[in-house]
Amino acid sequence: MRLAVIALAFVAIFIFAAASGQPPAGQDVERTLRFSHTQAPQDIQEIAVAVRVLSQLPRTNADVAARTLSVRGPAASVALAEWVFKALDQPPGGSAPGEYRLPGGGDDLVRVFFLKHAIATENLQEIATVVRSTADIRYAFTYNRLSAVTLRTTEAQMSLAAWLLDQLDRPPQSERGSSEARPFRAPGGGDEVVRVFYVPDVKTTPEFRKFAEQIWTATHIRRAFTYSHTRALTLRATAAQVAEAEQLINQR
Repeated sequence: MRLAVIALAFVAIFIFAAASGQPPAGQDVERTLRFSHTQAPQDIQEIAVAVRVLSQLPRTNADVAARTLSVRGPAASVALAEWVFKALDQPPGGSAPGEYRLPGGGDDLVRVFFLKHAIATENLQEIATVVRSTADIRYAFTYNRLSAVTLRTTEAQMSLAAWLLDQLDRPPQSERGSSEARPFRAPGGGDEVVRVFYVPDVKTTPEFRKFAEQIWTATHIRRAFTYSHTRALTLRATAAQVAEAEQLINQR
């Protein structure tokens, strides 16, 4: 009798889950997502990699011929995969979606940024590297066709990343007019700040990188990154070190 009651209870739970459209707890779900705006095999593969890693779904399979992406895993991870997929499967000039906050109340966000000026692949990759390294972001992916940078990280790190992308995704200094960005206090509550300096009078990329090396060597700044397209030097260090770097840059 007791076994019969337990069995009936399990069936009732299963029927309720099916009726509500939700799988029973612990059961994987599977979705087949169809590309609407993405055709090139390279673009399909780039989106597939971003979806697989950001949603942490190893069972992700792209069918280039059918233009589909199959995902399987926990419901929460599949929901994130669908969000990333729709955010990236857009025509050029599409609108950036808002941020995606993972369920469970954790401090874990996903956001897609569409850049306006980093059109060339090398520029997009260089900006993504600067942002990932400066803000300590583990998951950062670029999608070349839309000049998109997709990030998964904490809220504090995402704020820094958004600020950095706003500073770096600009026309070259000679076209922009302003001299430098204001500092951003780094996450963690310490004395570290992040600041972006522009050095437009350095004409060649090798000269710019050599000058940047001189700055971080003289100031003992360990976290310094260059973005050659706008001659931007990003520093993350103590306020005193950044102030010393500013003096050296102004003396040039």
